[in-house]
Amino acid sequence: MSKDSTIYTRIDEKDKNAFEHFVKSFGLSTSQAIRIFVKQTLMLNAFPFQIGIPNKETKRAFKEGEDSKTLSSYSSFKRLRKELDV
Repeated sequence: MSKDSTIYTRIDEKDKNAFEHFVKSFGLSTSQAIRIFVKQTLMLNAFPFQIGIPNKETKRAFKEGEDSKTLSSYSSFKRLRKELDV
């Protein structure tokens, strides 16, 4: 199939760089990852992941996650698991 159409989009540079790094870890380019997304969306006739409108609790969690003062840090995964009692 000919790849003769182009999609342009503007996104935050940090997001772009993080996405490029993420897809590269799978051995993909950004273009390949976007083509996979498009093909999956068309094949499923839906987004290939769940999308929903966040409720109040989720919005509050998002807000907390954006504030580095409210985030906890752990020196190891073992300590995090101990803190969560799992």
